[in-house]
Amino acid sequence: MAYRDLRAWIARLEQEDLLRRITAEVDWREEIGAISSRVTHRRGPALLFENIRDYQSSDCGLLFSSSLGTFGRIALAMGLAPETPFLELMQVFRKRTRDPLRPIDVQGGTVKEVVHEGADANILEFPIPKWSDGDGGRYVTFGTWVSRDPETGNVNLGIYRGQVHDERTIGIYAAADKHIMRHYAKYQGWVRTCRSRL
Repeated sequence: MAYRDLRAWIARLEQEDLLRRITAEVDWREEIGAISSRVTHRRGPALLFENIRDYQSSDCGLLFSSSLGTFGRIALAMGLAPETPFLELMQVFRKRTRDPLRPIDVQGGTVKEVVHEGADANILEFPIPKWSDGDGGRYVTFGTWVSRDPETGNVNLGIYRGQVHDERTIGIYAAADKHIMRHYAKYQGWVRTCRSRL
């Protein structure tokens, strides 16, 4: 793995002058989306929003955007030279997806510096943007969702766009052939089977 965590990736982008810190106040309601879209279309730098309206005093008040907005930054994220040709980049990507790294369980880490559980958990503590005026609400884009097959125990990580409905609910759309939907269907079957036995 090229970087230990997101902080190391941000530091590398800053070191390479591929990151801009946005310190002016921005609104999570479409302004972050408009800025990110314009910068990405111009192949501009990654963005770290540090002053988001309604989130200045939040534990989760920063938003990192557009870090993979160019093939050069994708290569850098993979631990390759930014000038790696596209075909070579794809070959390395395919090789790595055929032979993925095994996950390692750890007891702690930077991801666990702030933990909210149960009644203290609130999705809206995160400055999740409403990306554009055509969106029906706030969306987690490029979010990783974890599901486990109830029969085999196999774990899958999938990337789906999730709409925030309230403090505790995010809805995702996934096609029927995706692993998360296969897992969901199995759990639904198990629930029906268990209820019929009661």
